[in-house]
Amino acid sequence: MEESHLIFVGFELTDKVKGLFNDCTDRDRVYLEDPVYLETISLGENEYIGKRIKEGSAIDRIEDTARSVVSLLRRITPRWEMEPADAMVLAIQEGGDAAETTDADETDGDAGYDYLSLVD
Repeated sequence: MEESHLIFVGFELTDKVKGLFNDCTDRDRVYLEDPVYLETISLGENEYIGKRIKEGSAIDRIEDTARSVVSLLRRITPRWEMEPADAMVLAIQEGGDAAETTDADETDGDAGYDYLSLVD
């Protein structure tokens, strides 16, 4: 069976970010708990919050997804400061319950590539 490759657009789930979510209202908690809105994945020792999209998506789809993620994060916590251009674009494999990085995700420490600058 061929593994499904995906693109994940989101932000590292640091202790600071987790702290912002502590003040989330019960009404908005659904955005953190239902993967239809936002999903938390583990890649190695790090966790990320964002959305998956299919591999081979157009650049504007990646930009739209980054804006959607930021919009949801700002709804959850008005103190969210990062912009869509700050989002990370990660290559992941879908296999089992946890996503893992593909070989393409192994970088030399860069946070990711700014695909948003490619779109007018």
